[in-house]
Amino acid sequence: AAASGLKLIQLLPINDTTSSLTDKDSYPYSAISSFALHPKYMDVQLLAHNLAVEITAEEKNETERLNALPESDHAGVMKIKTTILKKLFDKDKYDFRDDMDWFNFFDMNREWLVPYAAFCTLRDKYGTTDFTKWKVYYVSDDEKVQLHVSPDSADYND
Repeated sequence: AAASGLKLIQLLPINDTTSSLTDKDSYPYSAISSFALHPKYMDVQLLAHNLAVEITAEEKNETERLNALPESDHAGVMKIKTTILKKLFDKDKYDFRDDMDWFNFFDMNREWLVPYAAFCTLRDKYGTTDFTKWKVYYVSDDEKVQLHVSPDSADYND
């Protein structure tokens, strides 16, 4: 910035805005969380390397295609990153149990992390952020949320 004569760099909000799973989610001022970083900022290639997970040729080709576009294809980027993140999670989903850093992070952030995880899984399960379409979750209920995010829940991995 200094070399080009700039005195200030302004960053747009970098919080998660995923609500419709379309390009409409690229608008940075419609965050669904005040705390969660947008998943598009995850370096899935570095994570895959660190976890020794191979990114397929098809995934590499799609990444290269997206990177070569003159404008960002937000929905396309989210689709490929989500695909790779799910593969990384499936490979590593039990290893976190021995990671004290993860437990410390979770304990310090439980207040927002649990409702955020519940919201995201319900959004994806019902295909909408319109909670009136979420059946038994239509009315906010801490007990139902805790059951939804518990290891016994069918949606736990999500």
